[in-house]
Parts: sequence; structure tokens; C-alpha cells
Amino acid sequence: MKNSLFSILLFILLLGFLTYTDISFKNLCSNVIEMCNEMEKSLSYSTKEENFEDAMEIFNLIQDKGKIAAIYINHVDYDALLSEALKLTIYIEKDDSSETEASLHLLKYNTEHMKELQVPNIQNIF
Repeated sequence: MKNSLFSILLFILLLGFLTYTDISFKNLCSNVIEMCNEMEKSLSYSTKEENFEDAMEIFNLIQDKGKIAAIYINHVDYDALLSEALKLTIYIEKDDSSETEASLHLLKYNTEHMKELQVPNIQNIF
């Protein structure tokens, strides 16, 4: 009887953890996409310092809130997001506008793609 209760409790804990990490990761993706959209709009008229601060906010958000999500998703995808956010800050610092826009679009696309992968459907299963 103890073994079955322990198994049921462990299963409930696992489901709770997976639900929490899924919601946390989807919120992280939504926040990053929203920040990227705002930054796309403000790139042309904002100063270099403001753009750099916005890029650092995105980097810090991914770094701080993505630690739990890195357990849940493929670690390579999380590292790709983190490195692309870091590249974005470097491109802004070096005043390379074409690379800045490319990096911003790539960060946004990768985040949207990873968020879509979390939706259970036949395409994601097979």
C-alpha cells in the first residue's frame, strides 16, 4: 500500500512540475517576443544606450527566468537563445545596424519556434 501511495504522489509531483515549467517557459517566450517587437519599433529612433539597455533586459530575462526552462526544454535551444541575445548586445554596442536587426529577428523567430514546439500536436510528436 505504501508503494502505491508513493507512486501516486510521485506522479502528481511530476505532473505539477511539468505544468509549472511549461507555463513558466511559455510566459518567458511571450515576454521575449513582446520585448523584441518593442525593440524593433524603437531601433530606428532610440539612442544607442537605450537600445543597449533594452537588449540587456532581454538577455537578463532569458538568463534569469530560463534556468528552470532549460531543464524542461532542449538545452541546446536555450543556449542558442542566450547566445543570440548576447550577440544582439554586442552588435548594438558596435553600431552594426544590419547585424542588430538580423540578430533581433533571429532571436524572435527562435523564441516563437520554441513556443510552438511546446503545443502538443501530431507534427510535434512525430
